[in-house]
Amino acid sequence: MLGTFSSGMLVTNEDSLLLNQFNDVVITSPSHDQTVKYDEISSNWVNSAMFTLQDLGDVNISSVSHNDVLIWNAATNSWENGKLASLLTTLEAVVNGIVAIKLSVYIGEIGDSAKAISVAFTDVTSSSAFTMAIGSCGDNNAIYKKEPTDMNFSFLTTLDKGQNLNLNLPAGTVFQSTQGISGFSTPFPMPFGISNFSDTYFRFYALRQTNVVHATSAGRDSLVTLYASDETTIVDGPNFVSAYGSTTLTCNANTEFVVVATTDIFCGTKGDRGAGVTTNRYIDMRLVPPMSTEILVHSRNSRLSAQKLNTSVTYHRRNMTTGSVTVQAGTPFNLGAVTGNQTRYDPNGWLLLGASAPIASFSGADQNGWEATPGWPLTALAQLFPILSTIGTNTSAATASISLASPYEGTARVYDESKALLGTFDVTRGTSPATTPDDQKYPASGQFIPGVSLGASLTSGYVECDVPCVCIMNFDGSSTFTSDAGDEMSIPGSTPDEIKAQIRKDPDGFLRRRSIDNSGVETWVLC
Repeated sequence: MLGTFSSGMLVTNEDSLLLNQFNDVVITSPSHDQTVKYDEISSNWVNSAMFTLQDLGDVNISSVSHNDVLIWNAATNSWENGKLASLLTTLEAVVNGIVAIKLSVYIGEIGDSAKAISVAFTDVTSSSAFTMAIGSCGDNNAIYKKEPTDMNFSFLTTLDKGQNLNLNLPAGTVFQSTQGISGFSTPFPMPFGISNFSDTYFRFYALRQTNVVHATSAGRDSLVTLYASDETTIVDGPNFVSAYGSTTLTCNANTEFVVVATTDIFCGTKGDRGAGVTTNRYIDMRLVPPMSTEILVHSRNSRLSAQKLNTSVTYHRRNMTTGSVTVQAGTPFNLGAVTGNQTRYDPNGWLLLGASAPIASFSGADQNGWEATPGWPLTALAQLFPILSTIGTNTSAATASISLASPYEGTARVYDESKALLGTFDVTRGTSPATTPDDQKYPASGQFIPGVSLGASLTSGYVECDVPCVCIMNFDGSSTFTSDAGDEMSIPGSTPDEIKAQIRKDPDGFLRRRSIDNSGVETWVLC
């Protein structure tokens, strides 16, 4: 048939079935649940059974009523009948979960990780019966919480900038706030998961002893599986996690693993201290960020993991040395052995990594504590960080310090809870100021030791920098939690609009930051 003709409601064109295909159609013994279909193999019309419940396997549906629909329950791994209204409620929850996580990720990736949704991974009770602590990034900060048994978020309290609050809440408690919070739970200090680090795929290095992976749904039902680095061999799982629910998976090897989830999850990890330790003590407690192509990390015991074969990674170290390495998927790379294991979060040990494909990294303990910190994606840098616990009077940087690193040079200021300025320190490169645009490819960093600069400890307050940074605080214990010394933790931060850095490139290729002095005079300084 060529062309197209129409007659009333009948339309036939050259792409349709030819009318003569309907000639001499013989259908025998049709039954109630059958339909007619054209079989291309036999070039003929045949009876065909319609979709029936028997096609679903061992479906056991009882007491079906007018408004029931067939749904799959992932928690019970079975089909069941459900009410249409209930299905629509579930759909609403799914949509709300998608919107919440996407919005939260966006907020986190514009410099406000602390404003994103966060979750407490653990709740080991300390001697003083508190299980977690939070610190506020802003004034009049309304904070909301949702415990695992709660249906919705409820108001918790209001805090001002730099104020801390100790809590006794269960693992899996989710927090929201209007101005941003950072937090950790016990064992001290297990960082809160943050939703701008949520993802469906994580690759991480399990340092030292048995490692526990903590996974919390970012707002939707999820199946979470822990694989070996080949992404094929299942080590643990799959575990079902309901919306904002939590689960743990376990691995026991000093190597690389992969976490895969069907929807976005928060991810963190910790390791135990090994045989013979009877106390409730863990090591290497850290967040597991999603993979990225630009990362700031310290060189101490640093490992690299790559998602793709032959991933090229270029590093620039703060001491103005640079180089490139090739990392293979499934084969973690000992970057610290190449770049030098600078200890105690020494400023010269900071590395700025750029990769040809997504990578993950971490830095091992600083020779004093037993902790580790993740390589921090540049999309999650911030400028204000609350002090969450005691930074004591010990003069060792490995025990009590604040460390900042940034792609840019700047100045940091330390304030107490009353907003009184306690001290300042510079965030600089090995060559400062930069003499060529290439100098600005190296990271800047700085360190503040209260025991040296103040001769006093810090138990609250905040740090503010005029350029985006990653922040690591080395806690010296506290009366609220433990007496463990030198426990370092990466601190998610926030960037209030009034301090947000404006950075531009000048005609000669130099990066410059807008600066306004006390008299209102504006300059653009090299950064």
